[in-house]
Amino acid sequence: MKDSIRNKLETTRERFEELEGLMSDPDVIKDQDQFRDLRKEYARLEPIIGLFQQYETLSKDLIAAKEMVSDSDAAYRTPWRPYRPRGGGRNGRRWTT
Repeated sequence: MKDSIRNKLETTRERFEELEGLMSDPDVIKDQDQFRDLRKEYARLEPIIGLFQQYETLSKDLIAAKEMVSDSDAAYRTPWRPYRPRGGGRNGRRWTT
């Protein structure tokens, strides 16, 4: 993501958090016109901030996945195989991998 876009989204998130605080202020709640205007702005920013938070979470997950792939530990690269009974697993036969 470009730095300019990230900066704009960070600024938008700060405003969103500010709106949350303002809307819980008793003085603002008393002024219905101001409260309505703040609520409209909050509603407009809410989906943007939700998607930005989702983007950040996915970016962190992607970084973690890349680290696991590049990790030299074979446990991350060996596919999991379920245990299967030898000979169909009937009549008390042993289980093997």
